[in-house]
Amino acid sequence: MPETHTPSKSPFILLLLLGFLAIATSVAISNYFIRPGLEAELKQRITSTLEKQRLEKVSVIISGRDVIIGGNTDDKLQASIIKKAIEKIEGVRHVESKIVVNNQTIE
Repeated sequence: MPETHTPSKSPFILLLLLGFLAIATSVAISNYFIRPGLEAELKQRITSTLEKQRLEKVSVIISGRDVIIGGNTDDKLQASIIKKAIEKIEGVRHVESKIVVNNQTIE
């Protein structure tokens, strides 16, 4: 009986593994080199916006394009203004407010 030859799947698996490795390397390089620069630029835009509105006492934490703001204020309206001002900045995806108004956290 003649032997039947089944095509090997190993070249396909090797190609998949190489593709996965290329994507993983690109993501790692992006996170290591590009992301810190983007976060620094975004923080500069946020700080500049807050300074223009004389709201320098706001703490800002950035993770990627997400922003957490904190601080104290006596006025709910001012807390809302701060959050809305940051939400309008190009590059900001989400703003989480930890601003305390008269001992109440405004989310």
